[in-house]
Amino acid sequence: MKSIFIIACTLILFAGGLKAASQAPCKEKKNNSWVTETGPRTNPYTIIRLYDEQHKQLLEIVMNGYRLKTNPAMIKRLSRLAKAANADDIAFIAGILRISECRVSAVKKAGAQQGYCKN
Repeated sequence: MKSIFIIACTLILFAGGLKAASQAPCKEKKNNSWVTETGPRTNPYTIIRLYDEQHKQLLEIVMNGYRLKTNPAMIKRLSRLAKAANADDIAFIAGILRISECRVSAVKKAGAQQGYCKN
């Protein structure tokens, strides 16, 4: 009898949570996208280009001497970086991608160079 009561209470709480979640205000999602270009092992480099909804380039992140692996975890990080595409700070970019700051060689915003990190 106790277990049926506990199950019934759990279902009621779960149903109430679903109703509250469906009534929560929707946040406007950014549909920014990203593309990576990776060089061969003999000449390792990675270029990440971030685009907005109208396919205009927002940022270009250059990593000389480093090949970024696009595994599922990195894909999530790149998508998170695309949502915050106006952040052109090298420390912020390295923090989201979970790489060393000195891996990022240059960040170019809308065609202009913004910063360098010397190796």
